[in-house]
Amino acid sequence: MIDLAGRTTSVVLRAAAAIGIGLAVLAIILAGIGFFAAGAFIHLAHLLGPAKGAAVMGGALFVLAILVGLAGAWSLKNFKKRRPSMLSEFNATFGLGARLLALLVRRDPKKAILLAAVTGAIVEYLLGDDKK
Repeated sequence: MIDLAGRTTSVVLRAAAAIGIGLAVLAIILAGIGFFAAGAFIHLAHLLGPAKGAAVMGGALFVLAILVGLAGAWSLKNFKKRRPSMLSEFNATFGLGARLLALLVRRDPKKAILLAAVTGAIVEYLLGDDKK
């Protein structure tokens, strides 16, 4: 018997852990970027003075934000065009499998029966009750 609730809980817990770890890594990366920006500001403040250094850093960060925004918008636009929907991919895979099985059954019904038995054994092994 398939333990769907247990498998769903496991998937949700893994996804939550992955999201938590990703957010922690993102926070550390942002802190590192902040220290790099602070170091650059301190260096510019020694070279140009505090006011000019702040102006140069502000302008550089503004240009960087614009470039990241444009690159993000471009990648999102192209990301939508290239990715087919999950349903169409499933339909294509299912259709290919159905055509392969129909070809197999038409040519040699004995192989189809053997394939069904082996597939059933594999599915029972993978999804069967582990309490035995």
